[in-house]
Amino acid sequence: QVRQAVNQVLSYYEKEGISLDHFREKSTRDFRRFWDSLGVRSPLKEIKVVYDRFFAKLRSQVSLVPGTKEALSELEEKIGKDNIIILSQTNRNDIEYQLKRWDIGGYKGELITTEAKNKATVLFDLRTKKRLEVLYVDDMVDGAIAARRAGVDFAAVINEYSYHRKEDFRHHDPKYRISHLKELVALF
Repeated sequence: QVRQAVNQVLSYYEKEGISLDHFREKSTRDFRRFWDSLGVRSPLKEIKVVYDRFFAKLRSQVSLVPGTKEALSELEEKIGKDNIIILSQTNRNDIEYQLKRWDIGGYKGELITTEAKNKATVLFDLRTKKRLEVLYVDDMVDGAIAARRAGVDFAAVINEYSYHRKEDFRHHDPKYRISHLKELVALF
């Protein structure tokens, strides 16, 4: 649904839509660079308003990666709910909507959205200020880069739902490569 919303934004700005492979190739959480690479040079605040409007219509179609509920539940039992933090660049309302929609309302861990902060900074703060041992899990190469900058371990999720593929991580050396979330639970 993210790519669909991106394509709707591109159409709004009279640009051509992109394929899934092109989306994966251009995908980065550096939104300025992402939109520039697609020829959209409007102010980011404006693009975000347009994107959010289109994504709001699609968010009920977002599918849950298989095993997510079970993995969160098992992790809460193994390491405690206070030790699980969801870190996302998706806006808070959309994350909370999905948690409720997928009946993950029992999730009591911390939810941090990084709309205003650099992900590496958030990870660094968790490691140093809160003195937490951090394993950052993501399916994007920029997650691996952020983890390295913050000095935390990284697990790359590589499966059919992932933004990036196995070969995209070859220069980023994740500590773990997992294809299913139950593999994540086994790490603890």
